[in-house]
Amino acid sequence: MGRQRPAPEEVFPLGQLLPSALQHELRSELLVFQPLLASDRELGYVLFEQEGGSALASDWLRNEISRTLEAMFSTRALRDYAANLEHLVATRTVELAARSAELVARSEQLESEVRTRRVTEEQLHHAVGELRRMALRDGLTQLANRACLSEHLTSLWQQPTRHGGTIALVMIDVDLFKAYNDRYGHLRGDEALREVAARLAEAARSPEDLACRFGGEEFVLALPDTDLDTARSVAERFRAAVATAAIPHETSTVAPVVTVSIGIAVASTRDAADPWTLLELADRALYQAKAQGRNQICSLVLGATETPVVPSPRAPEDTLTPIGAVPAPPGDESPPR
Repeated sequence: MGRQRPAPEEVFPLGQLLPSALQHELRSELLVFQPLLASDRELGYVLFEQEGGSALASDWLRNEISRTLEAMFSTRALRDYAANLEHLVATRTVELAARSAELVARSEQLESEVRTRRVTEEQLHHAVGELRRMALRDGLTQLANRACLSEHLTSLWQQPTRHGGTIALVMIDVDLFKAYNDRYGHLRGDEALREVAARLAEAARSPEDLACRFGGEEFVLALPDTDLDTARSVAERFRAAVATAAIPHETSTVAPVVTVSIGIAVASTRDAADPWTLLELADRALYQAKAQGRNQICSLVLGATETPVVPSPRAPEDTLTPIGAVPAPPGDESPPR
């Protein structure tokens, strides 16, 4: 709101705004020349004519002019503020929209990276599993290899109570296989080994039984929680299955077809300090089977004292009898493979 301020003492500077003919009216208060204020801002001066020299009239006019100007300035300020605020809101909205779009794009990128990483991890896991499978498998026969057998036996020895504490190892040797390779060639020899391996895989009774190619023409069948009678039954079925496959072997001194010699060792985990003791015992039983004519089964049981078990004769229906097989005398070299 406007308010009256003392008029300047010097009339001359103000009077210069008026023609000289009107300056006497300014002195006689017929013309009023007042400073005009609005919100403590000096806007200028107001000059108006009044009749009768009424001070109330001059105050009213000055106040109305000040009020009007103040309202005008307030409205303009509000309008400018509103326009500025709208501009700020619009600018900020654009910035937020751009930021939101950037975050959405980044989120989609991260999701894509996560999906890609998951796929890569799955592929890597699969590849590692495949590499491990290949590392533990024999490339020719697809049976477990010697490294896999080592892991399996170690695991069985660490969990004896789970498997009843008794483990049977069946060690197998293809009779006179070197002669077979010399006669038929290595490709036919590989085919013969694959056929023997297939019959051994069929002999495994449960997922915990492990059929393994031990090396060359030697194979091992690990039977956890298995006694001697059961192991001999499994071994005999396998021996008969190989004979039934009738793989020709013209140079064999045992039979005109491929045959196998088998050694079985049975022990509890309490009696054998480690699986290699049992494996050595199975190898000794295999040596006996080969020394006594091949194409047969010999077994040894490790207990409080090592007890050899007399090899059982072939089944009556087995027509594949040894040809000129003579047991090796004590002290002789190991029989030829």
